[in-house]
Amino acid sequence: MIPTAGQQTSAGAGPLRPSRYWYLVAGGVLAVAVVCLTAAVIGILSWDQQIQDFQRVHVPGQGEVTLTQPGQYVLYVETPGACCSWTLGSQDTPLAGWSMRLAIGPLNGSGVTPVSSWTGVPESYGVGGHQGMTAMSFTITQPGTYLIEASNVHPAEVTDLAVGRSILGPTLRPLVLLVAGLAALLGAVVAFAFTAVRRRQARRRQDQPLGVTGPGPWPPVSGAPERSAPVLVQFAGPVRQGRWTVLLRAILAIPALVCIYFVRYAAWVVLVTGWFGALFTGRLPDYAASFLTGFQRWEVRAYAYLLLLTDTYPPFGLLDDDYPVSVTISPGRLNQAAVFFRLVLIFPAWVVATILWYGLGPILMIPIWLIVLIRGRMPQPLYEAIAACLRYWARMKAYWYLLTDVYPAGLFGDPAGPAFGGAGPAFGGGGPAATWAPAAAGSTAWVPPSVSGPEPPQLGAVPMGHPAPLPADAVTSAAPAAVAAASGRLTLSRQGKRLVGLILGIGAATPVALIALLVVLAQAPSAGPAPGSVAAAAAVPSATAAPAPTASPARSTLPAPPLSTADWLKGLSSLGTDMTRALVAGNAGNDQVLTRASLRSTARQLGRCSAELSALGPPTAQLRHVDRLAVRACQGYQQGATYFAAAAGLVGPDGAATDQGQVSELLHRGDAGANRGSNLMAAAMAAGSFIGQPG
Repeated sequence: MIPTAGQQTSAGAGPLRPSRYWYLVAGGVLAVAVVCLTAAVIGILSWDQQIQDFQRVHVPGQGEVTLTQPGQYVLYVETPGACCSWTLGSQDTPLAGWSMRLAIGPLNGSGVTPVSSWTGVPESYGVGGHQGMTAMSFTITQPGTYLIEASNVHPAEVTDLAVGRSILGPTLRPLVLLVAGLAALLGAVVAFAFTAVRRRQARRRQDQPLGVTGPGPWPPVSGAPERSAPVLVQFAGPVRQGRWTVLLRAILAIPALVCIYFVRYAAWVVLVTGWFGALFTGRLPDYAASFLTGFQRWEVRAYAYLLLLTDTYPPFGLLDDDYPVSVTISPGRLNQAAVFFRLVLIFPAWVVATILWYGLGPILMIPIWLIVLIRGRMPQPLYEAIAACLRYWARMKAYWYLLTDVYPAGLFGDPAGPAFGGAGPAFGGGGPAATWAPAAAGSTAWVPPSVSGPEPPQLGAVPMGHPAPLPADAVTSAAPAAVAAASGRLTLSRQGKRLVGLILGIGAATPVALIALLVVLAQAPSAGPAPGSVAAAAAVPSATAAPAPTASPARSTLPAPPLSTADWLKGLSSLGTDMTRALVAGNAGNDQVLTRASLRSTARQLGRCSAELSALGPPTAQLRHVDRLAVRACQGYQQGATYFAAAAGLVGPDGAATDQGQVSELLHRGDAGANRGSNLMAAAMAAGSFIGQPG
C-alpha cells in the first residue's frame, strides 16, 4: 500500500521530536550573534576613529580647540612611540613625575575654565602613531572655541595634549558585544547540531527515509526524493501600455520597491535558518520554502513592472495571484555539498547578474522608456532581451535562496523543443492544451492556454468548407513564440540575442568606465595653489609689496630628485627666517598702528609657507618627523594669515577700524595661529639641527 499525503511511515507514529522549528530558534540565536559581532567590529573601528579625531595642541605652546557639545572633556598627554611602551613616573603611579602649567579658557577671554586632575580609571591607548594616557579633565557649559596654553612641561617626552571624550565606554562596549556574539554563535551551533542529531535518531526509530522531513507524499518508486526543477518564468508578451503609467513608472514603482526592501531583511533571516535545515536534511524546510518562494515571486513581478514588461501593478504579498509575469518554483531535494558551498558557487552567476543590472541602468533604460512612451508598446526584440535578463536574475536569486539546485542558465533563451519534462502541449491531455480555431476564410489562428492553468479544449463551431480543429502536436506550422509561451520556454530571436549581448557589453563597460574616470580625476594635477595656502592673497600682490614668486607645483608632481639632508634643512631654515620677517615687517605682533596694506602683506607672506615647503621636495627618511612638524607649522601660519586677511577687510587705509572689537578678536586669533606656527617651526628646526649634526 502506497501512503498518501499526510501519512507517516508507521501506524501511530507521532511527529518528530524535537520539532524542526528549533532550527528557527537556532537561526534567531545565530542572527543575534551576527548582529553582536558586527556591532563589536564597528565599535572597534569607531574607537580607533575617535582617537584619530582628537584635537591636539603641541606642548609647550598654545592652540585652539573647537568644542561643539557641553559636558566633560578629557586631556590626554601624548608622546611618540609604539603601543604600551611608554609609562610616565613610577609603575605604581604613572603620573607621579608629571607636571605642566596649563590654562584653558574661551577665545574671547571671558574667563578661565577650571581643570582637575584625572581621578577615574586610567585610560591609555596606542593607535595610528598616537600614544597617550589620561591626565586631566575639564567641563564646559557653553560650546565654542577654546584656547589652551601649556608651559613648563615635564617630562620632555610629552609632545601633545589630545582633547576629546572619554574612551572607556567605547573600549568596553565592543569587548562586551564580542563576548556576547561568540557565546550566541556557540549556542546557535550547539542548537543546530543537537536538533539535527536528535531528529535523525527519531527518523531512524520511526523507520522513515532521511529525505522526508515531515508529512507529505512518499518519494518516487526509485527511493530517491524528487530533485528540484529549474525556475520557470513565463511572460505574456508585449502589449499596449498606458502612456501615463509609463511616464510615471519609476515613481509608481516606489511603494512596491520599498516594501520589498524591508521584507528582504525577514527573507535573510529565513534564509539563514533554512540554510542549516537544508545542510542537515538535504531539503529546504517547508516554512522557508513557502516564504522564499512567495518573496521571489513578489520581487520578479515588481522588477518586471519597473522594467516596462507589463502595465499591471504588481500585487502586494506572497500569494500566487494571476499576473502577466508568472513564476513557477518547485523546491526539491538539494545537494548538501552544494548547499554548504553555495556562497562560493553563486559568485559567477552573481557577477553575470550584476553586469546585467548595470546594463539595464540609465544608459539603456532611458532610451527604452522613451520608445515605449512614444509607441505605447515595447518592441518584440527588446521585450525578449529584458525578459531573458530578468529570468536569469530570477534563477540566480532562486539558486541563492536554495529554492532549486539547478544552476542559473538560459540567458540567451532556450532552444526550440518540447516543454520541460519531455512532453509538449497535448490536446486533451493532462497538461496545458491549445486548439486551432477558425479565424477567417482560408486561415487558422492559435489560441494559447490560460495563464492560470490548463483548461479542457473548447471546439468552436466550424463552418462548412473550413478545416476542422487538429491536435497541437499534429500541426507543424505553429508559431514558435506561442509554443514557447505555452511550454514555459523563452525562445529569443536573433535580434533579441544581440540585444542581450549589448546589455552585457554595456554592463561590463559601465563600472570599468567609472573606475577609469575616478582614477583620471584622482591623478589630474590641481589647477590652483597647494592646499594650506591663501590663494587670493598670493594671487593679488599689494602695490607696496614685492611681486609674489610663482607657487611651486604640488610635491607629488615634481620630477626633480629629492634634495640632500643638508640642503633640505638649509631651505627649511630659510623658510623659518622668511616667516619671522613677515611677522616683524607686517607689525602683526606689536603695538604699532596696523594698516590694511600691512595686514594684507603679512597674510600674503604667511600664506606662502605651504607652497615654499612643498618646493623643497620630499624629505629624506631621517627628516620625516621634521617635515611633519613643518607641515603643522605652516598650518598655524595659514590660520594666522586667514585671520589677518579678515581683519584687513575691516581696517581702513589709515588704520581706523569700523568695528574695533571684532578687529581685536581677529588679530588675537591671528597672533595665536602665527605664534603656534612659530613654535612648531622652531621645534622643527631644532630637531633638524640635531639630525644634521655630524656623528
